[in-house]
Amino acid sequence: MSGPLVAMHRVLRAGAAKLPVSFPQGWKSGRLAGDPPFPPPPPGALPAPSRAFRRSPRRYISILDLVRPLLVQYRPGMRASLIGSIARPKAILALLGVFFLAGCKDLVSSDDDNPKTNWAVIVGVSGYKSPSLNLKWADDDALDLYDALRSGRGWESDNLTILTGSSATKDAIKSALGRLAKRVSADDRVLFYFSGRGSYGPDRPPFDEGDGLDEYLMPYDALPNSPANDLSDDEIEALLSALPTNNVLVVLDAGFAGAASRAGIPSAKQKCLLRASGGTAVAPRSVDGMSHELARPGYVFISAAQNGVAPAESNQLRNGVFTYYFVEGLRGAANTGKKTSAQQGFEYASSRTAAYESGQSPQLIDNKGRKFDLTAR
Repeated sequence: MSGPLVAMHRVLRAGAAKLPVSFPQGWKSGRLAGDPPFPPPPPGALPAPSRAFRRSPRRYISILDLVRPLLVQYRPGMRASLIGSIARPKAILALLGVFFLAGCKDLVSSDDDNPKTNWAVIVGVSGYKSPSLNLKWADDDALDLYDALRSGRGWESDNLTILTGSSATKDAIKSALGRLAKRVSADDRVLFYFSGRGSYGPDRPPFDEGDGLDEYLMPYDALPNSPANDLSDDEIEALLSALPTNNVLVVLDAGFAGAASRAGIPSAKQKCLLRASGGTAVAPRSVDGMSHELARPGYVFISAAQNGVAPAESNQLRNGVFTYYFVEGLRGAANTGKKTSAQQGFEYASSRTAAYESGQSPQLIDNKGRKFDLTAR
């Protein structure tokens, strides 16, 4: 018998002993009680098969029993020869193909076919500590997205952190993202979602902004005239960079520029605050949003509006316009199949957002190159 077949037989016999299968009374080590012992095989030959591969009252059989008929059986006096080693070539080739595919399953399956753990930090801020910053529907944005994820498969409540209203402070958001760095593995997937006001200010160290401005997300404890309590794009980048995975989706329904307004008195509709020391605060001609920092390799970055445009809320929809359609898409409208990806949800929401709110065109930067499945039915 050829060396590879001998090795395969030994591996199968060793593996079969570890399988959780049931055997009848008297069954042990591949033979029934009363079977004569195997005759000693010559060096290099396969051991003789037992007579146990036959109809029996037992309910289960081992994998070795299934494979044994495919192998050339040794008989006393039979010499290992080339003819014997290829006696059943088709069966052996089929068996080798099964083992090859089992060992190379990662090469023939897509990224999203492999089981992963999903994690999320979902933030929505409608009522701010400073009432002048209040929005109407950002809390509902976060709650609706949370419900959409939990209604499907693949999202465990213990792995979802939702922060709304007074719980969505700067420290709470940083702590939630920081905890993920200790719990997430390299193959896991992470979603960070924020709905609320955004703002901007002069670039601070490390001075990495092409437009000379840092962008900010405004948590519950944000201040009308200072970014001291805001979350800067550099801080969020550092928190996400600490994760041991690059399977990250960032979704922002917040603005970093908008129409002119009185300093510290934001628009009641647009989700952006323009700060100034006094007089009229006017947005700069170019604001690059947070895509510069957060559209990292392997990430999917989604913003409710293009750079330089503030996304809007709608009393009729009772949501941020983009989030309303994005969640609607994730609940099945974007794809009638079993799964809906972030990219499919974006495509569904993008055209509807632009049609509903003139001038608001959502943004997608996909550095992942494959689907980021969000909901499964």
